[in-house]
Amino acid sequence: MMCNEQTGGDVAGAGEPRLPMLRTPLQGPYTAMYGSDLVAARYCGFAAPPSTPPGLWMHGWYPERWPLDRPEMLFYVTMVHLRDERYWVTTERQATFMRRLGFSRVRAIGLPIVYIPEPQAAREKDSLLVMPAHSLPANDRAWATEDYVAAIAALKPDFRRISVCVNGHDWAKGNWVSEFRAAGFAVIRGAGDASSLERVAGLFTQFESVTTNGWGSLIAYASAFGAKVSFYGPFSEVTVESIKNVPFFVDNPELMAVESKIYGESYGREQLPEFFCHPAEAVQRVDWGRAEIGLQNKVSPDELRHLFGWAAWGRATSKVQEIASRTRTAIPLRVRAQLSEAVTPALRGAHRERDRLASMAAGVPGKTSLFGASFEFLDARAYLDGCDEWFVKEAYRFRATS
Repeated sequence: MMCNEQTGGDVAGAGEPRLPMLRTPLQGPYTAMYGSDLVAARYCGFAAPPSTPPGLWMHGWYPERWPLDRPEMLFYVTMVHLRDERYWVTTERQATFMRRLGFSRVRAIGLPIVYIPEPQAAREKDSLLVMPAHSLPANDRAWATEDYVAAIAALKPDFRRISVCVNGHDWAKGNWVSEFRAAGFAVIRGAGDASSLERVAGLFTQFESVTTNGWGSLIAYASAFGAKVSFYGPFSEVTVESIKNVPFFVDNPELMAVESKIYGESYGREQLPEFFCHPAEAVQRVDWGRAEIGLQNKVSPDELRHLFGWAAWGRATSKVQEIASRTRTAIPLRVRAQLSEAVTPALRGAHRERDRLASMAAGVPGKTSLFGASFEFLDARAYLDGCDEWFVKEAYRFRATS
């Protein structure tokens, strides 16, 4: 039995896989999507990102078999004012396509998931991970929940263990969880926070088979990590109606019909017919999956530090740490404490206040000081997380284009 290391309330059922703990909810700059900035920083030898990586880094899978007509479909960002931005794409085919359109600052470096450490977990024989199609905060997919749950329940004789992984957005909305739980399945919370990439990679390494009823990055990800992937059960279609309120499609309504087509079952069977099968009949497609996520374009830590502007920071940080270490060794502990007390009273006070807030119970309202003004909150932990997102990670920082 594999133990679970998730935080409370994120698993509905016992005996689930070992996963990285849930972290800060997913918000932030484009290059921080799903914790990609943290993954890159650790790959480069930093505990945290020295700065926000520049440009836009693809955070989801765009199949190599799909046509390349509009660069916006790679990033789901309106790009008319972003021609001089840096773009980090998955494959050379995508890079060549964008350069032909006049985007000169494009480099194929693979998806962020290729930079996570190799998961160290044993694969469980005759295990199946079910990953239902997921929605986004601004849309609701049309799916036959009861029919899909019944189709999965019918697979119980074919597998020793079946678990269900629900995307974080749908977990928050209440989609899928209660229905699968009522059918006797353990339900795991999936992507939707800053540890998403490590979490899903861990799952794809531990389960022998993975199945879904709709398009998603999981198809390439799970294949790359050695799982046997399939489409199975009533398919979840993406309709124009279901995405009309998504901000990207509000700005680009002409792309809604394209999205609906390429995410449909008919187009899926045309593009990837080999994946439409009974989950017990699925086969490994590791090489295909690795090519789809751009493993062949993965760069070295030194090169990624250079591309993200972290090379000089790394050298400077190393030198500062070396000097600081020597200084600390030379100055007695008592003197160091007195110096710290004398020169950083404001910092000391801020640390004390943060410790006070962190010790407060959940759901207890309170008051603190923010930039010299009184600030009231309903929950101290939510307030601290918000401050980290707004003022440390600068999640809502933007660059004016006019």
